[in-house]
Amino acid sequence: MKVRKSKGPFRQCIACREVRQKGELLRFVRVSTRMVTFDLRGRMPGRGAYICPDAACFIKAEKRASFQKALGVPVVASDLLSDVLKTLTEDLLKRIFFYRARGEVVEGEYALYKAKPGDLVLFSGEIHRRRIKEMRQEGIDVLEIPLGHYADLGSQDLLCVSNVKEDSWLYKDVMRIGMLSSGGLNS
Repeated sequence: MKVRKSKGPFRQCIACREVRQKGELLRFVRVSTRMVTFDLRGRMPGRGAYICPDAACFIKAEKRASFQKALGVPVVASDLLSDVLKTLTEDLLKRIFFYRARGEVVEGEYALYKAKPGDLVLFSGEIHRRRIKEMRQEGIDVLEIPLGHYADLGSQDLLCVSNVKEDSWLYKDVMRIGMLSSGGLNS
């Protein structure tokens, strides 16, 4: 008989009730009697609630008042979703600078042709849609995020980050942003 080893703590999503590893879920914390905040690292003190990094779960949570039941505070899920997207995007762009320091970031139009499987391409604005489709078919992760507002990137609207491993925080943040951006509360 095989015994399954646990890979860390598990938590339940307040919306879909699915049990997942703690690191796969987004954590929100009641920080006062009337305020809830996103806990990026999962270490803030206070009453916490977990939700899948999926726009559909935010919609369910809003319909069922799941945040209010779990945290005892009335919350508008669309506000939380926009805060999460903003926080994750800012954190993602900070992480890119570590890759840049190691020489693993290609910027500008050249990134479209330099990308290979295992790389991560981030863009904002209009770029070649056909090339994006080709890159996805080649196994290159491509994500549209607002790059332009980040001062240290200058006017670049296209980045290619090399050697991004699937278990890295950068990759996980990208996947979370992609899942949260795929659906909206007002759509």
